[in-house]
Amino acid sequence: IATLKGHTDWLKGVAWMQKGGSDAETGVGCDMLVTASDDKTLIVWHGGTGQQLNQLRGHDGNVNAVAWKGDQIVSGANDNSVILWDAATG
Repeated sequence: IATLKGHTDWLKGVAWMQKGGSDAETGVGCDMLVTASDDKTLIVWHGGTGQQLNQLRGHDGNVNAVAWKGDQIVSGANDNSVILWDAATG
């Protein structure tokens, strides 16, 4: 059990992707978690270690929705935008 800290405002969404594997440095092949926040960002976390792998910036409004689409992340925000992200590179 761990507490993941990285956002600076309310958390609005969480999505888990189960992949298996254990590459703690890159997150490739591992379980991953993505969180969406009112701080206008998403954070990709390593599902095993809780390590922050990537912070995704691109929305101009609070991020309210997040989901996995294969190795990509799709997010929606109050700025009326939907962004499709590469989980590893943003």
